[in-house]
Amino acid sequence: MAKCFDVPALMSQQDWLDKLNGGPRSAYGNYYTRKEYIAEHSWSILTTEVARELGKFLSTFDLVIEPFAGTGYLAHHLRKASGLGKRYRAYDACVSHWDETKRPNYGFTKSGVFNTNIKKADCVVMSWPNYDENLAYRIARKMVSGQYLVYQGEGGGGCTGDYQFHNYLDDNFEYIEDDSCLIGSGGVQWDGMHDTWSVYRKK
Repeated sequence: MAKCFDVPALMSQQDWLDKLNGGPRSAYGNYYTRKEYIAEHSWSILTTEVARELGKFLSTFDLVIEPFAGTGYLAHHLRKASGLGKRYRAYDACVSHWDETKRPNYGFTKSGVFNTNIKKADCVVMSWPNYDENLAYRIARKMVSGQYLVYQGEGGGGCTGDYQFHNYLDDNFEYIEDDSCLIGSGGVQWDGMHDTWSVYRKK
């Protein structure tokens, strides 16, 4: 694992709403805020509330794997919130979205997750997987009955996960409504985005 950078702190849901409502509510109005956040943090907004509730949920597991960790920002905060430490393992091999000389590493292993044994994890955390590749589908296929999936993204036809993934999710996973609602209630979306936090268990 590469040397970690100083990790930006989280903001509360209300602070985010105040920040985004301070200017135009159009996608253009938040374009530069979002562009900077993606480069230094992650594709989606992580609030203090989501990190706290998701951390509580993950704390019941022995091993969690995050396959598409980006900068490792989500992984860093969830390691702390859950108390899992090194038992929360984050991977990312994608280079297309970052200038690798400037890409922060807040705590992920720079290698493909497909070299790991997904079946050993109690839970997989998947945030904003590519919509134009079958990576999310391949991870979901490797999971076994009883494993949990925490998915953050849009539904079928959206900006995250391809059609194979969403069809497979519908057919082979059970949606856990109570946990999904509790975790997602403290979230914030960018203008024009419809991503949510969802918890599933493989049948």
